[in-house]
Formats: sequence, structure tokens, C-alpha cells
Amino acid sequence: MSIGLKVLNPLICQFMHAHPGISVEVVMIDQYIDLIEHGIDVAIRGGGELSDSSLRSRKLIKVPRVLCTSPAYIEASEKILIPENLTSHHCLIYSLSSSPRRWVFHNQNYVKIVDLKPGTYVVNNGLALKQAALSGHGVVLLPELLVTDELLSGELVRLLPEWEADTQALYAIQPFHKERSNKARAFIDFLVNALDETC
Repeated sequence: MSIGLKVLNPLICQFMHAHPGISVEVVMIDQYIDLIEHGIDVAIRGGGELSDSSLRSRKLIKVPRVLCTSPAYIEASEKILIPENLTSHHCLIYSLSSSPRRWVFHNQNYVKIVDLKPGTYVVNNGLALKQAALSGHGVVLLPELLVTDELLSGELVRLLPEWEADTQALYAIQPFHKERSNKARAFIDFLVNALDETC
């Protein structure tokens, strides 16, 4: 939902200007729903490869994630020098992640798996997590798309820049029987081109 509001909805508005004859109904929700049962033509989802053979996917963009926090939290807390230090910090947790309390980082030589203590703030929305981080409540791992402005302004500070979290991706998902829809194809093509230019 957070990427939907910040990144996708402005593009959907552009698409409607470019294709005024196409009616658009948008449902923003973080939970996975059955596309066929709900009659959905195209879903935009983050994550990995599909396990459902009745669906088809097209990769839109890679979505790197960034570990960050506020300057106020840094000043008030012990230093974070290696991923393992996170176990003694307040980590803000996205509850719908496939492994909410396990963060994985890697560099050229190592992979570090960090099992977090129960979070002081657990929520099912990325924008809510960002607001909590901006308020100084802890460390957050979020898609870079959601925090670019705050990192540039200094409101948030990137942590452990020499370590990377697993990169995710954004996919356009269609039920198999909708693949030949000209309207759906036009929408997905539009997103691919627009995201390639803006991200």
C-alpha cells in the first residue's frame, strides 16, 4: 500500500490521462487476495517468484531496501557497527513480511542473519513504519523508494551502508485468462516504461 500511494498512484493518474477511455478501479491493500475470485485484472505485488500456476507475472523494477533511523535515535543509542548489533536495538517491524523478525544482510564475503527481539512497534504498513522511524522510535528496514527524500534531507540516516539487505522486486501479476486483455497489457507496458524512467 505504501509504494502504491507514493509511487504507483501518481503513475496510474498519468495512465488515465494517456488513456481517457479506460475506466480504472484501484484497491490498495497489503494482504494477498485471490485475483480470480475478486475479478482483478492486474495486481502489483512485491516479493519473489510466483508459486500459483494460474497467474502470470512480469517484473517491473528491483526494490532495494535500506536500513535507516533518525539522527535523534542515533544520538540516544549505542552504535550500530555490524548487523548483530541490531539485536540490542528497537527495530520497527513490518508484520506482513515473510520473516518479520529475521533480517538478512550480505556483503561481498558474508551473509548475516539477525533474529530481532520482539519489536517495540509492529505494523502492517511501510509509511507508518517510516513515520515511527522519523519520530525517533527505532531502526527500520524499508524499500529505498519510500525513504529517498528523507535520506537526502537528513531526516533519516542510512545505517551499515557496507551491508545490503536482500533486494526485492515489484511485479505485475495477472490471472492466466486475462493475459490477452489489451487494456491490461497497455497498463503494464505503461508502468514498465514509466518506472524505468523514474526509478
